Amino acid sequence: WPVSLFTWDILFLLPVVWVGPVLAPCLVSVGLAALGLLLLHKRAQAPTFRPSKRHWSALVGSGALLLYTFMEEPLRHLHAKGSGLRADAAMMALQDYLPAHFDWPVFLIGLALALWALIDLARRHA
Repeated sequence: WPVSLFTWDILFLLPVVWVGPVLAPCLVSVGLAALGLLLLHKRAQAPTFRPSKRHWSALVGSGALLLYTFMEEPLRHLHAKGSGLRADAAMMALQDYLPAHFDWPVFLIGLALALWALIDLARRHA
């Protein structure tokens, strides 16, 4: 187990290393589970219930911001090393990589956007 919820963790390796404090993907997972449960509940009440375009836009925008926070620093490291996106050069450049910064403000904006969509969906009637 990690020492704390702010310990760095590798989340995925493709298309580039995704890193972040342990807490960040945990919050995303809780949000995704809540969204799934909410949609199942709403559809059980009203089979025609659908999120609106603005909800989908908020969720897609949120996802993009969250993904950015996980991939931004490794991509910046690769760019600084001049390895481009060639797989062999990228793997060599990442051998000495240790994350140092997580963009919490952008992450929290993405989380807030998703939370708005979740709350608005919960309040919405079919």
